[in-house]
Amino acid sequence: MTTACERLHFQVEEHAGGSWSVELGNAALVDSLPGVAGGTSFLGTFDREHAVEDERLDFFAAGHPLVEGLLDHLQESASGRVAVLRLAIGAAKGLGLLAFYKDGPVFEAVAVDGDGQLRPDWAHALRQRPLRTRRLPPDVARQPGWSEAIRHLAASLDPLRQPVALAALVLGP
Repeated sequence: MTTACERLHFQVEEHAGGSWSVELGNAALVDSLPGVAGGTSFLGTFDREHAVEDERLDFFAAGHPLVEGLLDHLQESASGRVAVLRLAIGAAKGLGLLAFYKDGPVFEAVAVDGDGQLRPDWAHALRQRPLRTRRLPPDVARQPGWSEAIRHLAASLDPLRQPVALAALVLGP
């Protein structure tokens, strides 16, 4: 969520104790989010227990206006459904695919490696913050065989479920 906010040029700041402030300032790439007016600011945490202990903090989870507004924006935005991430996860090399599923208020991340095998360790690593990605050449998705490789990986996903977002993974040092 913080990465999505940063990419929209919201003012995002991490504070001691695991809390975050987020403001839809005048530098934002969007004027507002669904259900959230421009200029709105939030102070919250992703840790439920922390939010319960400190009533001044919002709990950033499903149902929170900022979270729901971001998800709605990303779902409707052309740039919000697919991505390509270049990163290192252990010694893994090659391609992978990360799918996000939403079941009610719960999100699930599912990762598969280049052989189409489920990789829960990758999904776990991709949820850690900060997510350290590296730049890719802008034409990476136009490389010969790219589309076919991603379609092959997508065929490894559960055909009975519809992902809300996908990210191709380019893994290696």
